[in-house]
Order: sequence, then C-alpha cells, then structure tokens
Amino acid sequence: MKILFGFHDTHVDKICKSNPKEFGIIRRKKNILKENKNKELQIYDYPSFKLERNYSNSLENLEQGINKILWSPLTQMLYERDYLNIKLETLSLRSIKILNFIHSSVFLLKKIRPSCIIHHNMPHNFKSWTFCCVAELMGVKIFYPELSHLPWRYYLVRGLSKPGELVEINQKEVNSLSETELRNFEKIFKDRNSDSILSQPKYSFFNSKKYSNSIKYEIINFWKRPDLIVNKILCINQYKNIEIDIIPGSKDVIFFLHYQPELSTLPRGYNFSQQYRAIDILSRSLPKGSYLYVREHLATFKGLCSWKERNVNFYRHINSLPNVKILSLKKYSYEIMKNCGVVATISGTVAIEGFYKQKKVIIFTPLGPLMNIKHNNIHIYENIEKLKFFLAGKKEVVNSSDILLNIEKFSMSGFDTDSNNFDNLNTVNHAWRDLARKKWINFLLKKFEY
Repeated sequence: MKILFGFHDTHVDKICKSNPKEFGIIRRKKNILKENKNKELQIYDYPSFKLERNYSNSLENLEQGINKILWSPLTQMLYERDYLNIKLETLSLRSIKILNFIHSSVFLLKKIRPSCIIHHNMPHNFKSWTFCCVAELMGVKIFYPELSHLPWRYYLVRGLSKPGELVEINQKEVNSLSETELRNFEKIFKDRNSDSILSQPKYSFFNSKKYSNSIKYEIINFWKRPDLIVNKILCINQYKNIEIDIIPGSKDVIFFLHYQPELSTLPRGYNFSQQYRAIDILSRSLPKGSYLYVREHLATFKGLCSWKERNVNFYRHINSLPNVKILSLKKYSYEIMKNCGVVATISGTVAIEGFYKQKKVIIFTPLGPLMNIKHNNIHIYENIEKLKFFLAGKKEVVNSSDILLNIEKFSMSGFDTDSNNFDNLNTVNHAWRDLARKKWINFLLKKFEY
C-alpha cells in the first residue's frame, strides 16, 4: 500500500476509491465509516488492547524501539488522558494493555505495509499517536499539516517520534503568494503590530471580573462530573487569591499558559507537555531584576478544568517560585504584550502575536506556526545557558520581509479564489486548512516523496 490515511473526507474518499489496492483508511471509531456504504474502500480499525500478534513475525529488530514507545512519557500521558478519568488502574495492567496495543500495531502494519501515513493534523490521541510511532519505527513515513504564521497557509511536517521537519516544495513549483495574499498579509501585519484589540485573536476577546460561567451552566454541562465542577470552583478561588493586576515591564517575561488537554502541549510539547517544567526553567534563567508573569488561558475557567491539569497546588507551586507572579485575566493580551520584553510559550499562537509586535519570543518546542522563521528575536529552547544568553541580549527589528522569507517554499495556500472577502484574518479557518491539506496530498501523490 502506498498511503494509509488517518482521516476521511471527500478528497480522500475519491483517492481511495480510485485505486483501493494502493490507498486505505484507518479509523479510530467504527461509526466514522460504515463498510456497507463504503465497500470500495479499504478500511482498517486501530488495534484493541487485546493481544493480537503473530509469533512467526520476528520483533527482534524492534524491541529497543518498542520499549521506548511503551515507557515514553507521551504514550503514558495520552493513555491516562484518554482512558483514566475517575477509573483507577494499576501501572502493571496499564503497561500490559499498552504493550498489547503496540504488538497488535506491529502485526497490522506488517499486514498493510503502507509506505506512508497521512493525518489531518498531528496525531494527538493515544491510539493514533502510538500506532504512528510504531509505524515510524518500522520505516513508515508520517506526514501531517501544521498551521503557519499566516493563518491561510499550512506547512507539511514529516516525522513524529522526534519533532518533525518541514517538507520543502521544489523551487520550480513554488506556489508564490498571490496579490490577494500579499494584500491580506499587509493588513494582518499592520493589525498584529498595532497596540489595539485588532492585534489578538477573536477567542481572546475577554475582559470580565467574572472568570467562569454560572453554576447553572456548569451543572447542566458537567452534571456527570461533579468533581470537575468542584475543582473549577477551587481553582478560580485560588487563582484570584494570588493573582496581581498589573502590566509587566520591559524587563519582564510573560508566559501564557496553554489550555489543557490540547494538541499544542500533548503531544506537540514533547518534553514540555507539562508546562510547569518550562516555567521552572524560565524562573531559573531570568536576569536579575526581571520577573516572570504567568497568565492562565481564558478557556480554562470557561470550559473543562480538569484536575489532572489544573488544581490549587498547580497555582501554589507556580506562585512559590521567587521571581514568578500569577497575572490577572482582566487585561487584554495586547495590553500585556505592549510593555513586556519577552513572550514565552510551549508552541502557541501567542508566539506569532509577540513576534509581530517586535518582542523577543521563547518557544519550548520546534513545532508550531513559527517553524519557517529564523530570526534573532526567536529562541527555541535547547538548554539554560543559551536561554540566559538570549534573555540578556537585545532585540532586533522585525521586518515584513523576515516574516515572508521562504513561506512559499514550505507552505500551501488555503485561498481558492482571488477574492477580498476575508473578514477576520486573525483566526483559524477550517476551509483554508482543508484546501491547503488537499493541495499537500496532491503534492505527495504527484511527487511520490513518501
């Protein structure tokens, strides 16, 4: 098989039906695709946790890699997130089930023998992540699109078990920026570089003393999980008790927490899937007289506030660090960024906002929207010594040419018409994502670079 798709849409449907022997689809749930309606498709299910392997297939060359996948923190955290809510399970039983899934994945992959697997985005649930890690161990290439710093353009990333690399478009076939894209870029550059609410995404338009929804709303939406309601109330009260309502200064660093659970941290954060580690490193790297301000994600108290990711002790530990302060949610992010010196994140879009605002930016994972940009104002964490050197240095001017450099070589456009009807450019549009992904799939089919 040439390609195994980890998702299904109309474009993938046509490709798979055009040559069922060469293309197939793997589904996480059986109700996603029904065989009686898709008899022309090769449809596979992810393995279960029951043992399903053929002892005649030697695993000798895979044992070391299987052990790494089994005990990888990402594998363990994804399993716990997906399968252990209130349910309790011993570590020994968990390891048995995960190992059975890995062995069954090997068995299925040897049966299918795909050259590559394409996902609609970075695999971020236990089954798809573990299956793709096993596939990569067996020499199968993994591809998935990632949002670039221009919200209508998407990269294609190759690689999963280690942070991946961008796929480069052949120089002769570079899809140059259209006039519409250039006009919209000038608009988005101006907006993001401004000191107004236009510079931040729509989801962050929040400015209220009331951090959460009403009790009635919480009970209606989370009545099956009273533990989450109680935890949210405790977290909000703790946060309000220790927060401060000020604007950081030019020597200070602002760290915007990610909402969790979410792809941007697990698994894209890799070693920084748990954000406290990044906060601790920043705290130990600050120059004398600087402070680190940590601000909660706006969706945490409005949505799911899982005690696995947030609890009163989480905020207490952050606040106990000597040069770290918890920042109020009452100010807009653009007001905070206007005066701070450095913006830090695991892999979030606040890096884009900070970079456009001429701020120094710290990123703790090499994946994410700024993958294509190499600039002295951007620091991708390697070690504390290099981080300290970056924090002590001066920032440089960011020009529009720095932002657009090589964007055509590493991204596909989601614009399908030369129209000016793009009301909100500072957002994520699924139509743009779907078209860019379609173009990348066609690119791989044509080039056979998998």
